[in-house]
Amino acid sequence: MRDAESQARVREILERELGHAVAAPGGPREPGDPPCRDSRGGVRHAPVPRFPGRQKELFPIVDDSGRAKPAIFALVEDLLASGIEDVGIVVQPRDRGLFEEIFYSPPPPDSFKRLSASDQEYCRHMSDVGRHVSFIAQDTAGGFGHAVYCAREWVGDRAFLLALGDHLFSSRTQVPCARQLLTSSNATKAASWASRSSHRRRFDGGLRGGLLEVAGHPARHHALRGEASADLARERLVVEGLGVDSYLGLFGQYVLTPRVFDLLAERIDGGSASSSELDLTATLDDLRREEGFVGYVVEGESYDIGMPEKYRNALGSFGRRRAADEPAREVSAVVGGGCV
Repeated sequence: MRDAESQARVREILERELGHAVAAPGGPREPGDPPCRDSRGGVRHAPVPRFPGRQKELFPIVDDSGRAKPAIFALVEDLLASGIEDVGIVVQPRDRGLFEEIFYSPPPPDSFKRLSASDQEYCRHMSDVGRHVSFIAQDTAGGFGHAVYCAREWVGDRAFLLALGDHLFSSRTQVPCARQLLTSSNATKAASWASRSSHRRRFDGGLRGGLLEVAGHPARHHALRGEASADLARERLVVEGLGVDSYLGLFGQYVLTPRVFDLLAERIDGGSASSSELDLTATLDDLRREEGFVGYVVEGESYDIGMPEKYRNALGSFGRRRAADEPAREVSAVVGGGCV
């Protein structure tokens, strides 16, 4: 979390929602800790990895079936339901074990036997999900652009979907958000990003991204801005048909071509990126000028769980709806994990 006050607010929300105390972020794990403990300190035999209290991607969330799980696991489930074949999660090496516990560590046989039939089936599902997941090391916290650059070898020469690891996505239809974006990208044969309608009251300090001279959906992007104040949005980001003080902002999912890695490398080699942060927004604008970008207004919501109030909203509103039919597996997804 960004500061001590935000950490305290998140802990308060978690303790109220979960009904038991939560360790302070960054607190050490005790040797031999089981995957999960209930409020009485006993082992809870359920297929839910222990919440370590540090990484926001590991915050617990309850899906529309009533099952609690780490946010990153819910995100990966949603990507697989969208037809993604392989998921690469960018993490710091020191945090890799926390993520491996979620995706690669089934319960011991004795614990598995004590689970209900439905929980045993979900354990098998968790193992199946893990077979689609790889971890990509980001040795230093160099910004979101650097996290994406670390995935260049894993991605190779394929187009890929990029998703923010500290966001959750909930579709308002039977089609997952990522599936909606992939369908649009396949139809237009262009790099794409998901957009959403934002009102001035929901800026929370800035509109991340916008459209100029747009007509229809999907719509071709003519400019990308990293931050925009309400006044600048009214002047430069007006989209016909959205109404007064309504704009199109970024949703947290992108379909990108491998060319983005070359552009990131050029920024690194050219010295335009500092050692502390590699700007992805500026690089995406470079990609837009070269190849063009198409925006698609997603029928759904995204939740930034790194912000306490939005995390609380996600706890109350989050629910995933799977597509009616199992989609054909295609492309890969890179998830920006916990060290950008």
